[in-house]
Amino acid sequence: MPSVDEKKQEDPFHAPGQSQARHPDPAVRSAEVAMPASASAPSAVVQTPEQRQAVVSLFGPGYGGPAKAIPPLRLSDATLLSAPMKQGHGVEHATGATCRDHAGPSPTLRMQTGQDSRVVVGAKAKGAYDVGYQLGEGKEATRISVAKFSPVANDATALHHLPIYIEDVASGTHRIIHIKYDPERVNLDAVQEVTATGDGMVQVVVSKCKAEDLLVKQAPAARPVDRSPDNRRFTLETDERITQHSSTPEDRIVSALASAEGGFATVEASDAGVFTWGQGQWIVASGAELQKVLSFIKARRPDLFDRYWGSAGLDVQGKVPTFQYQGQAYKNTPEDMLRLFRSSKDRNLGFTNLFAQAGMDPQIQRLQREYLRHEVREFLDTATTTRTDKTPLKPSQWLTERGQALYYSSYKNLPEVAKEYLHAAVQAVVGANADAATVDAAVQARVAAEFERLFQQSGVKSYEGTGDDKHILGFWGEGGRREAVTQGEQRIQQAEAQRTEALAHGDAASAKAAERSKSAWTRHLSDAKKRESRYQKSARDVDAVRRRKPQADLPPHAVPYFSADMNNPPVPRHIEDEDEPARPDIDPESKHEVG
Repeated sequence: MPSVDEKKQEDPFHAPGQSQARHPDPAVRSAEVAMPASASAPSAVVQTPEQRQAVVSLFGPGYGGPAKAIPPLRLSDATLLSAPMKQGHGVEHATGATCRDHAGPSPTLRMQTGQDSRVVVGAKAKGAYDVGYQLGEGKEATRISVAKFSPVANDATALHHLPIYIEDVASGTHRIIHIKYDPERVNLDAVQEVTATGDGMVQVVVSKCKAEDLLVKQAPAARPVDRSPDNRRFTLETDERITQHSSTPEDRIVSALASAEGGFATVEASDAGVFTWGQGQWIVASGAELQKVLSFIKARRPDLFDRYWGSAGLDVQGKVPTFQYQGQAYKNTPEDMLRLFRSSKDRNLGFTNLFAQAGMDPQIQRLQREYLRHEVREFLDTATTTRTDKTPLKPSQWLTERGQALYYSSYKNLPEVAKEYLHAAVQAVVGANADAATVDAAVQARVAAEFERLFQQSGVKSYEGTGDDKHILGFWGEGGRREAVTQGEQRIQQAEAQRTEALAHGDAASAKAAERSKSAWTRHLSDAKKRESRYQKSARDVDAVRRRKPQADLPPHAVPYFSADMNNPPVPRHIEDEDEPARPDIDPESKHEVG
């Protein structure tokens, strides 16, 4: 993202509902056609006697039938019950699952839970995939195979129309995997409906879906940054982001990025970062952040990677991930990334639309979110230094949760400045000898308040335009706003003086040019006075999350699959106010400074 970038929501260059490019190069982009509706009815689960016994033994007679003790399977034995996987896609489920989870016609799929997804898909030969469920972490992790599927070859349906959708939720020791699929576009070859494990059960619910029930929201059209014939710079902003599911500290910290950076589908392809994407605004040109995210998605869900990026000829490979496009390798350098993403207008536009549409898929959103949680925690637990201060400071040690959120927001935009503000805040509170300081809650609160003050009053700013029209576009804090206002006032005065002088010499053309300049600078001044600073955006989003009750991670439609006698999911708590000094005089409900 550009430093303190400001974007308009509307797109004057594209008509509403414009179809999205499926391939960055039009020459190889396949046609997108409407998918006819399937007449297939939703399916439902029928358990074998062995499966029913396993369920009852784990969760009691409430699941139906007399309880018959069956020793739970050990994790190492948990790939299958005595009954084999059902073959073919005529599986029906007694639970009466329907494809639609929401009222109303033709609903779009959306992220239902804030839990990390435990679904792991493996790529098989001839375009087939194996669906597994991961239990445990690290070396103790066990993968249970639950289904196999293969998409129909040469599917030219638009990207926002999914052939299959896989969602998992968990509560206590019960895990549900809901597979929704269009039988006209996917062969579901095998399903393991119930798998008992040493600590619970994994249950698979399958729903055949009509075509219109597997839709995700279409991404908006990309907005060109300039109108030049060879424009190779685009931006695309969405508001699909972490909102209600905010039950972890990492979620609440990420919330500080919502307005300042963008949503899951946001793409910035116009600035020095070359190309950035997603809720974390991962960048390609520095640190290969986006390459690492796509490598994570490819490892967990190769079916999704193939659908969005592989089909467009884009791949990511290696322990230190690098891009390959149409068989050509690209180094993780700004020069190579410019060649990959901005070699032409069509190339950049195609990639912008492709990544944006991928970010609208709730399955991709959950993977983004999982990656971002780990990234945020690792980032905040990593000590940092500056060019002038070599004392290592760990943000999670020195800042409250609110302070960490504001620090993360500023760091995502300008890392070096954010680190300087952190070190300055620590020095202001405990002095130069930070190594010897005792850091308790009171110290954290004071350091966080000082960092917030520096952020709120910051003079960091960004520019737009060239020549006489070069003006301050955005700013971190009130220091930058004051400079923007001063600049506007001075240039208005200069333009008026030039107009007066031109009229005095009878130079009508120069007078008219000065008048146009005055009008432009009057607009810039007005914008600067009312524009939100990056601090205001971040603080407003953080405060909004603090006041909002987090949404339960167990969606209402999933509740019937869980028995009343099992461990209920914890009730999300309100985010408690932190014991910290009063914050700068900013009304979190307002977009503007108070008074």
